[in-house]
Amino acid sequence: MKKILVAVDGSEPSLKAAHLALELATATGAMLTAVYSVAPMMMPGEVPFTVVNQVLAAEVARGKLVRAEVRDKLG
Repeated sequence: MKKILVAVDGSEPSLKAAHLALELATATGAMLTAVYSVAPMMMPGEVPFTVVNQVLAAEVARGKLVRAEVRDKLG
């Protein structure tokens, strides 16, 4: 095994999964990558693009925070 991909969302179960993935990566010498996915946005057509862009930017920022939290907790 060379690479392990684990999805995280900030929840306790995803942090447990990340911890298990780290243990497996350490045991096998694999590279571990944590990802946070932003779901496609379904908004009514009358919502201005600036609002959509702000919501997307907030989700991307949250994803960066979640990944940083996972990195900090796993060491």
